[in-house]
Amino acid sequence: ERLYRDFKRQMLPNPTIFSAVIFGRISACDGEGAAEALFEMDDAGFVPHHRFLHRFLRLMGPFHDKGLEVIRRLGHGPPALRQRLFHALMEGCMEGSDSSRRAFEVRTALCESGLEPNSDTHFALVKAIAGLASVE
Repeated sequence: ERLYRDFKRQMLPNPTIFSAVIFGRISACDGEGAAEALFEMDDAGFVPHHRFLHRFLRLMGPFHDKGLEVIRRLGHGPPALRQRLFHALMEGCMEGSDSSRRAFEVRTALCESGLEPNSDTHFALVKAIAGLASVE
């Protein structure tokens, strides 16, 4: 965090540094801080692409409320891409406690956003509830 503060004072914005801070904060169980760094990255002109957001949201399950905020603010694009972001967050909900409640809240947010649940939605929900990272 000290290095990040120094970087912000002394250097031009750099997406690599933002990425390191974002995923470092997730590793340190600071989901709110990770989301803030992601928004700072976007504000600096480095718009995160969908693969980056997908990877980020897969790790944000324990902080699903911040993940939903990220989807609302940065999850633009065609419905199929937006839906995949909700699915990634839903699957991420298997990490941590109370995974079913969090996964259902993500599903509810998906529906409230105007998207229709599909078979992938139900599959992501089942994976989150059952705690299955992969299905063979």
